[in-house]
Amino acid sequence: MINKIGQDFNNQAQRMIYNYIATYSPFYCVETSEVSIDQQKSAYEFLLNIYLKLYEDPTILGLQLLPDDSYTDWELQNNRPNLVTKMRSMLKKLDEFISTLHNVFLVGFIENDSFIINTEELHLKSTFIKQLNLLLITCEKNNSSYILTCSKDTLLGLKFLARISAENTLKPYFLFSRGIFNTASPFTIDLFRELLGDENAYNKLIQFFLTHDYRRIDNRENRISLDFVKNHSDKDTEVKSNWAERTHSGIEFGFEELRYNQLFIGLRVPYFADVLKAMDKADDKIRNYVVHQSKRCDNCGYCTQTDKTGTRPRQYVPVQYDGKMYYICPLFCGYQHRWRKLNDEIVNNIIMFLSFVDTVV
Repeated sequence: MINKIGQDFNNQAQRMIYNYIATYSPFYCVETSEVSIDQQKSAYEFLLNIYLKLYEDPTILGLQLLPDDSYTDWELQNNRPNLVTKMRSMLKKLDEFISTLHNVFLVGFIENDSFIINTEELHLKSTFIKQLNLLLITCEKNNSSYILTCSKDTLLGLKFLARISAENTLKPYFLFSRGIFNTASPFTIDLFRELLGDENAYNKLIQFFLTHDYRRIDNRENRISLDFVKNHSDKDTEVKSNWAERTHSGIEFGFEELRYNQLFIGLRVPYFADVLKAMDKADDKIRNYVVHQSKRCDNCGYCTQTDKTGTRPRQYVPVQYDGKMYYICPLFCGYQHRWRKLNDEIVNNIIMFLSFVDTVV
């Protein structure tokens, strides 16, 4: 499957299905006596092939082949509410299908080369059975059970994966949907490396985080994501999206399936106002980065909107660079310190700036 980040699709349904393909984990097995590595690999490939087949023919899930469309980098969803409704509707059908498939392998049991699901434990809709058969997965029903025919090695791997997924996430089918057997593996690091494309710049940035005491967080809030964070608060504060950051430094790699450019990289900058006030201690390279990457005050009034007297001054922080004074907004800097790709210049600036942040906060 070719990389389709920031690319056009034949139809809207393919764009939504690609979300699962693009974020499907690289294969990492676990050492266990329950199932072999080959059985895990068989299950992993089984699920991936389902997504690839759905991508080739989205009508299997009843998805309409609407013209491809998506949101631009900063476009608000309420700008085109009908679009987000269509996209979410397609994602819901995909989620429902994979959730049901997860339940099948969670509650069923293996008998010879068949998989048996008692009808008293799980009711399968006729549309789901039809979808399985269209995917060349034989599923039949008798008086008391559903019978799914497949390779025994694959069945053993899927049963094992379904249990791992149910035990490890708030969304029971999340790990199952991405073929993730080994949650301790660096699968998110590998996944975003492949999606971003520039391995040298990416590897340099990841190495910085791994060697400077940043904590890695995978798939925060049951979404495919990769965070490296360092807490600068006395409290163990919750890690939120990068734009809402207050106390952590670091970075967030995320995937926005509704946008044309699905990938984003967002910097985490804590106590940004304090960092700006310390700019007199920074060298010209850091100041250059800050004044050109950050939002300059444009008198939007957000910082004084609760002031009924009209006398409260703007909260901007003046930063001097190259003989000029720049008035930088200290609020929600994560919206500006954000990119859709990486290169050497961006990575060098991130490392330089985060190193400076460390000395300030």
